[in-house]
Amino acid sequence: MPDARKPLSLRRIAIILGAALVLGILIWPLFRARVIGPRISSVVPQRAAAAQITASAFPFADLGDSAEFERAAETLIAAEAARRAEPTDPNDWPAALRLSLDFLRVCASADAARYEAWALNTQQLVIVPEFPAWGPYTRDVYAERYQQVIGHVMPRDIRPDEYFKQYFEAYWKRGGGELRPVAIAIDPQAIDVKSQVFIHWGDSFGPNTRKDGLGPLFWVGGITTGSMMLHWPSRVFDGSEAGNFQKVVTGGTFHDVLRLFRESMIREHQAINAVRIFFVYRGESGIFVPVNFVMIQRPADGVWEIHHFGISNVGADAGIGTEDLAQPIL
Repeated sequence: MPDARKPLSLRRIAIILGAALVLGILIWPLFRARVIGPRISSVVPQRAAAAQITASAFPFADLGDSAEFERAAETLIAAEAARRAEPTDPNDWPAALRLSLDFLRVCASADAARYEAWALNTQQLVIVPEFPAWGPYTRDVYAERYQQVIGHVMPRDIRPDEYFKQYFEAYWKRGGGELRPVAIAIDPQAIDVKSQVFIHWGDSFGPNTRKDGLGPLFWVGGITTGSMMLHWPSRVFDGSEAGNFQKVVTGGTFHDVLRLFRESMIREHQAINAVRIFFVYRGESGIFVPVNFVMIQRPADGVWEIHHFGISNVGADAGIGTEDLAQPIL
């Protein structure tokens, strides 16, 4: 969850709390490292280094090859199903897992038009008509991120769709594409899926307590980034929800956004399926990137929406610097 605490230094490695839902949905890569505080900062570099060593031993499948992509999806689904006590879980998590892999494959293209078409076709996500100003996200923050990634001052009259196109394409090409996804780890240890039913818009996942995998410390720590949500579910612009979007745009809070995305579905259907997914990809530079997703399934049509995407345990050199704010969402 975003907070306003300042990082300790420009080159430090940041810490991510996977339970902090930065909802939103794909779109908006803005990666900034941060450190939560001096009490834990001394262990973060060691944690990130250990994660890199562990991941280096995993087998990987190429995201850019269709056959390899299918092999990765099938292998990871089979590994997770074998681990579960109830393979016939009514929560359709395999579809959510496939969506998360497809998300990375589209991001790897560094093609904003391709991403926008994919977001619309898979989840009915559309570009916001104006920049949302919720929590810490002021126009100054948008401008700061723009200058960090694009390399020049943000035009005063830039529209959200123009901002997204320029930012998305520049971000994934930074550093020679260091964080651009090229392959997915297919070791059984490198996948962790937790299913849950949310009955309140504020529900979230607790800490990762799995005993037979890589351990919770593998998935918590390292880089992360600031983020900006520029693609939102088209449903939030319809009917009564339109007024709530305007509330967010004019200075809402994190909880206002969370409520906007979930409350009407829970009110109508009493509950919604949710999943949290952890896995590892390899960036173009060879760096190993532990990632986590949180997704919500729309009861009306069974479509999964990505409400959070976070990157963990990667050195701060792979991001765009430090300072405050939260995790990335694309």
